[in-house]
Amino acid sequence: MKVPRMLVAAVLIAGSVGWMTLQAPSRFPHARHAKLFPTCAGCHAGILSGDSTQDFPTMASCARCHDGKIERQVTWSPPARRASNLKFSHLAHVDRARRAGVSPACASCHGLGGDTTRWMRVAGASPDACIACHAHRAPQHLADAAVCTTCHVPVAQARGLSVAELAAFPRPPSHDTPGWA
Repeated sequence: MKVPRMLVAAVLIAGSVGWMTLQAPSRFPHARHAKLFPTCAGCHAGILSGDSTQDFPTMASCARCHDGKIERQVTWSPPARRASNLKFSHLAHVDRARRAGVSPACASCHGLGGDTTRWMRVAGASPDACIACHAHRAPQHLADAAVCTTCHVPVAQARGLSVAELAAFPRPPSHDTPGWA
């Protein structure tokens, strides 16, 4: 069966757009709001307080400006929790920074492309950012000496990941030895 070139091109373009969307730093236009909110806590107060109901702004708080008169009305809802096998607490990291006498710097982990200097260049945290600070616990991330449970939950507790997705994660060589489990 011969596949038309236009169909192949359309599939490739759609796949590329989908991939770029997955790699997008954030679907919220942080840069457009940079002058309105002097700190991340202006919209993400729950991160610093531990109140997960305030991790993201409510539609009502957005409507203070986006009321159709001051700014156009918008519909917005917080993102769904991502599938993960990580054990992570923003509050624990914020508390650790405060105890060390350091102001919690959200951009340290969420700066786009490692850029921690430009305000509101927001992205998801990358494993490289985690390892940069926690190298003392796992000198080599996938080394047999690494303590996986420092950062990862047991497989049975992984949230929203299929067996195939978990199996695709990189693993240390020790996992391939007979009787490892």
